[in-house]
Amino acid sequence: MNKIITIRSPGTTANLGVLFDSGAMAINELYTDVTFSPNDSDTIITVSGYGKNIIPTNEKNVAYQAIKEYEIKTGISLPCFSLHIDNNIPFKGGLGSSAASIIGALVAINEYYNHQLSNEELLSIALKIEKHGDNLLACLLGGFTLFQPNILVNHSIPCELQAVITIPTYHISTYYSRKDLPPNYSKEDAVEALQNAALMTYAILKSDYSIFSTIIENDVIHIPYREKYQKTYREVKLFAKQHQSLGTTISGSGAAIISFVLKSKRQKLFDKLSKTFSDCEVIPISFNNRGATQIK
Repeated sequence: MNKIITIRSPGTTANLGVLFDSGAMAINELYTDVTFSPNDSDTIITVSGYGKNIIPTNEKNVAYQAIKEYEIKTGISLPCFSLHIDNNIPFKGGLGSSAASIIGALVAINEYYNHQLSNEELLSIALKIEKHGDNLLACLLGGFTLFQPNILVNHSIPCELQAVITIPTYHISTYYSRKDLPPNYSKEDAVEALQNAALMTYAILKSDYSIFSTIIENDVIHIPYREKYQKTYREVKLFAKQHQSLGTTISGSGAAIISFVLKSKRQKLFDKLSKTFSDCEVIPISFNNRGATQIK
């Protein structure tokens, strides 16, 4: 087989304020294109776009690791191949660039071998390489997803819900960001977290933006411990609320900041944020309901 396959994998925003390690959404405007093709002589990995001088082009590359895990899972002996990763997702920003590379590679190789594995099986492979199942699932399926390893749930996001992402110049280490979280939480915080998560899920499924706006900034699990390192987050949250945002939170572990807004108000919020936070990269986005998709 000499098929050349390109998969477009969406970037993702995870945690959604009060849905820590469970809720995520796929993004239209940020994506990674992963191109897989057979190669007669050697395995070659190339990278373009964000992180092109940082992302490994050897066996440490997560897309390469995904393909090798696919080989183990299926028992297929893969030929040498070429893998090109065109990353259009800001690198190390909490926007799922690693997840997009992994999912793109797995969907590409699964397409090459005529869909030998189910989505559940692809996700189980992906989780061996990256532990952020919320990002992986949203990238794979698109829409709004709730992660639980054995149950794949997604729901379409209406086009009226959009957002503006603000990316500061600094990076946040996911490892250290998670290390700062407490090992245990009080019963009161646990109950409040469950209440917030239930209401946020209801708000998204029912497109109830009044509840969405009331709940999204009420997290007690991770935001209180992460925001102390992110001055820009606190500033953007206050500013965006003054300009009709539905609410602002940290995307993943940061440093990206996402301000949700109705479609009719997105351009105005984007213009205001771009002018006020001119040292940041500011990106207006809509949400992707397709997930990882073959584009050629």
